Amino acid sequence: MSRSVTVLLLATGLLLALPRAPDAATWRVPEDFGGIQAALNAATFGDTVLVAAGTYTRDLQFSPLDRVQTRYIMRTGVVLAGATGDPADVVLDGQGHGRVVTCEQGATAVVLRDLTLTGGNTTFYGPTDGAGGGLACWDGEVTLANCVFRHNETGWKNEGGGAGAYLRGGTARVTGCLFLENIATDSAGLRRAGLQGTVEDCVFQGNAAGGAAGMAVAWGPGETPADVTVTRCRFVGNTASGFGAGATVWQWCTARFVQCEFRGNEAQQSAGALRCGDADVTVEGCLFAGNTAGTEGGAIYCAYWWGPSSTLDLRDCSFTDNTAAVSGGAVHLLPDAVLTGWNTDFTGNAAPVGADGTVEAGGAAALACCLTSVDLWSGNVTVDNTECAVPSEPASWGGLKALYR
Repeated sequence: MSRSVTVLLLATGLLLALPRAPDAATWRVPEDFGGIQAALNAATFGDTVLVAAGTYTRDLQFSPLDRVQTRYIMRTGVVLAGATGDPADVVLDGQGHGRVVTCEQGATAVVLRDLTLTGGNTTFYGPTDGAGGGLACWDGEVTLANCVFRHNETGWKNEGGGAGAYLRGGTARVTGCLFLENIATDSAGLRRAGLQGTVEDCVFQGNAAGGAAGMAVAWGPGETPADVTVTRCRFVGNTASGFGAGATVWQWCTARFVQCEFRGNEAQQSAGALRCGDADVTVEGCLFAGNTAGTEGGAIYCAYWWGPSSTLDLRDCSFTDNTAAVSGGAVHLLPDAVLTGWNTDFTGNAAPVGADGTVEAGGAAALACCLTSVDLWSGNVTVDNTECAVPSEPASWGGLKALYR
């Protein structure tokens, strides 16, 4: 036997002797297991638990991370999915008591898809234990796809919130999900605290909270400030008894809203659509229409409290028919908040002071190539429409645009 053949056979034998990762399995409920939690307990990394059409209320246990009763506990590397692909067919119902789904601490590669989570209620628990009526995950890696979070509730704020879903620390991707008619003291739809990730093609509608009714991007003690990109999402008809009916970004966090729609949201105090505080917020290609605030900032209210600053960058956006009862029909800036805007239109906005915007002393707004005028703003604002050429467009376009504006 030649030396090369001997080496090849020895190498083949070694490879055959090495342990192999088990093949991923699919566990079906109720065919393989009578209940969802039994299937989750049997599943290992890479496995999928596939749930048949129906409403599931059976399992109830205590979360290992807090004192909250929960229906189901997700493990690392496991996919929990509806079998039909339609979230309306597979409903996990908390029946108004406890959380619907809890992730193990630091669980990675967790996936929920094609499910409805409803009836979660953590209002019975303390401020840190009351987070996430529908779902709560800490310091892990989570993907939520094509899920519905509807009619969940939590009564606590600060460290809690997120009646629909509460994601704290780690990374997450949320895509194609609906957050509908959830109720909370703070952040009714989705709360992302100290988290990195994306939210894509989601709808936040009819949620109600004291603040951040649709979504909150926040920071928690001992965590890295959140950094989130929100793309092609709709924030519609959310209400806040305080501020930020559509979304709130604060506490040194960074957020980018790209091609999103904020329509018909209402805050009894400030920020009918979006509130930023001590945060860096970029808004690109977004529509703000028909949002209202009981005090300032019919669409956006940007504040500075602890530092180092609050910055708001608007590009290629449209603000139309937003109203505020006191000031800043579209935008209101507090002291030390800074706004830059480019190619953004302001039409039909209304407020007793600053129909398009108000800038309090110490704040600043610099707008270029925007459809507005200084007369429609109050405070330190500049509007420069002299050089409005757009890259990839003929130079003459800039002159026409400046003339139009």
